[in-house]
Amino acid sequence: MKFNFQNLGYLAFVSILGLSSCSKDSETPAPTETFYLNGTTKTSAYFNDEEIAEFQLNLSGDGISSLIGEITYTDNGGASKTVTVKDANNGNAEINYTKSSDIEDYKGTNIVSILIPADAKRATEWTINMKAKNGGGTTTAKFTGWVVNTWSAKLLGGQTASAGSYFNSSVGEVLQGSVASTAPAGVDITYGYVGTPTALPSLISYKGRTAAGLAGAPAGAESSYFVETTLSEADFASDSKSWTAALANTAVGTTELVKIATGKVYAFKNAAGKSGLIHVSSIVDGFSGSVTIDVKAEK
Repeated sequence: MKFNFQNLGYLAFVSILGLSSCSKDSETPAPTETFYLNGTTKTSAYFNDEEIAEFQLNLSGDGISSLIGEITYTDNGGASKTVTVKDANNGNAEINYTKSSDIEDYKGTNIVSILIPADAKRATEWTINMKAKNGGGTTTAKFTGWVVNTWSAKLLGGQTASAGSYFNSSVGEVLQGSVASTAPAGVDITYGYVGTPTALPSLISYKGRTAAGLAGAPAGAESSYFVETTLSEADFASDSKSWTAALANTAVGTTELVKIATGKVYAFKNAAGKSGLIHVSSIVDGFSGSVTIDVKAEK
């Protein structure tokens, strides 16, 4: 299932509702709600701006009198908005049910497709709140989608260049070696012009620089793993290309160095288990040369 912010796609999740009986409102506990993802309790997860996984919502309680879904998001102008979500499986009706006959339709296992607002800004955080109310009170299940970090035109220098050779994808910062060595955690992409008998431009993990014949990595330097993908430059930049599918179809193994070429797209996974894509925009050959990259990475 996919959604596209520009095309009003859909967010699908499974709603499992179980109702029990109780004799008095004063004795009725508030409803209970739990979000699941792939069978595991979750309150947040990373999703691409074009694709999202199925949710499971476990809801139970006696005498539920209302079920209301809301989504909070950032619009294209940078403003925060909260609106009632709409169910594409029910004629795009708002999930704003206050009649027991309406709520009855949501008992059991149901596919509910939530329409994402057309003005939602791509690659920003969104939160779904599902509120259930009965005589015992109101319970809100909250699920947050993580932000996609996008860094453009980051220039990394070769080993004798004046520009820094080290990059931290979680904050988008290029670092000089002297700075990176004092705070190596999170440095997950480095650049070098390496290899024998012919040196070639390469992306290297911080820890892997020693094996590549570069200056020794400090204690705390981390491993990252790289692989060339079949994605095109247009795929990398596209609003409709599935991030999740791209990474799912790309096996990042245990290679800490990858030779690179202009126009190619590479996938990586860092020591924190976060995945990302690297587009090589341009390369200046030589030990004092550089590479300019665009990066999309999980936050």
